[in-house]
Amino acid sequence: MASYPSVADRYYQRYTWNTEKKFSGHSGPARVLRHSNRILVSCLHPEHPVRNQTIKKVTFQISEKCDRGSNKVSGKRKKGGQWLNETAPILRIETEESEEPILIQSGCRGTLVEVNNQIIENPQLLLEQSEGRGYIAVVLPRGEELGAEFGDDYTLDKDRVEAEKLSDENARACSIPSAC
Repeated sequence: MASYPSVADRYYQRYTWNTEKKFSGHSGPARVLRHSNRILVSCLHPEHPVRNQTIKKVTFQISEKCDRGSNKVSGKRKKGGQWLNETAPILRIETEESEEPILIQSGCRGTLVEVNNQIIENPQLLLEQSEGRGYIAVVLPRGEELGAEFGDDYTLDKDRVEAEKLSDENARACSIPSAC
């Protein structure tokens, strides 16, 4: 039986945002998935240090004044969404190993469209399916940044390139009726 690439493999480019622009309480690289329509999805990076810890609680309440979970957008242009830059904390994680909460940075610039409330009820999704049901948030870049390439702080992961090759090979194999 043929093995098909996941949705993330087929339709998203994976970028790693790793920079020196980190603040206390913020740690680790950020994973940003970029869809072909330029929408960005913020995820927990596979090499993030929080993956080696036991998660007690996950919340979008960053501080008393900043709650990403209360984000409300409306209309075609997503009016009313909170603006994020790369260094903006988007998720607060409390672990058994750390006294201080770990703040996950968004890793991308744009308007916060949606946060994933499923990870609040089930934090294991964040660890087990971070690029699927365990994503953190959906971000819409500004108009002038939609077609722009990412800067030097971003590294394109090569996983998608390999998935495209696999997908093309499967398509060629299935063009022969007896091979499908």
